[in-house]
Amino acid sequence: ATLAIDATGSSGSIKHSGFAAQKVKDAIADQCRARDGVRPTIQPDRPDVRLNLRLHKGRATLSLDLSGEPLHRRGWRGGQGDAPLKENLACAKLLRGGWPDIYERGGALVDPMCGSGTLLVEAAWMVAGVAPALQRDYFGFLGWRGHDHALWQSLRDAAQERALEGLRGLRSCFFGSDSDPRMIAIATHNLQSAGVAGFVMLDKHSAEYLQAPAGFATGLVITNPPYGERMGDLATLPALYKSLGERLRADFAGWRAAVLTSEPELERALGLRPDKQYMLFNGAIECRLDVCEVRDQTTANASAT
Repeated sequence: ATLAIDATGSSGSIKHSGFAAQKVKDAIADQCRARDGVRPTIQPDRPDVRLNLRLHKGRATLSLDLSGEPLHRRGWRGGQGDAPLKENLACAKLLRGGWPDIYERGGALVDPMCGSGTLLVEAAWMVAGVAPALQRDYFGFLGWRGHDHALWQSLRDAAQERALEGLRGLRSCFFGSDSDPRMIAIATHNLQSAGVAGFVMLDKHSAEYLQAPAGFATGLVITNPPYGERMGDLATLPALYKSLGERLRADFAGWRAAVLTSEPELERALGLRPDKQYMLFNGAIECRLDVCEVRDQTTANASAT
């Protein structure tokens, strides 16, 4: 079998995590050779068994990694942009925005800066009942001797049946757009990989040309616009947010909006008063998710007065 060791931290005379990982690997290899006459092969990528070592204040904690890879990786993503939204954060945004309830009431979902399509895929999977990691083909527990393969297969088969049933009944109520044709191409590929391309309409245009889709009186506008950390120029971004806010007030009255940002200046430029605000982290970036009911321009002006 193959083996990998990940190590973090330091303690006492052990200052280098790579040295700590090497010592653990040597100890395991020596025991295997003494018992069986064979040393395990080290394979950093997708090993049969991965161990995590954590050193902290004189204590070493050794754990068996049953995930194998970060759990936000669902298996559908084939490409991404410069600042991709993690799939688990996309789900958190959708839940805070009330998407499942909006879908049940016949609403639509619009992402005017869809990038690689993360919010669109996760929104479709969420209401279709598709298990988040159904397309993953690797988990850390697959090479563990305690793994019950028959039980796992039966769970996967049941999840596949639920997904097929949910996708058969899914409504075509998902709309995405982006100003970058390269991102539209990537999003198209990801939607196809996730099996939801037939339910999503993609367009190439910027946020200032955003319009509510015909036939829907309500829905959720949800997006992850640039906020000057990994993409976008903070000096020019307020104009983008201002355009987005204007289009929402002009054409999406009665809808709900959920916008993630990290800068108060950009929140002000958006011009929407949040009904609820949630603190979330996009990687190491502290962000705020503003959720509000969109009011038309007349109502917004009256409220401001």
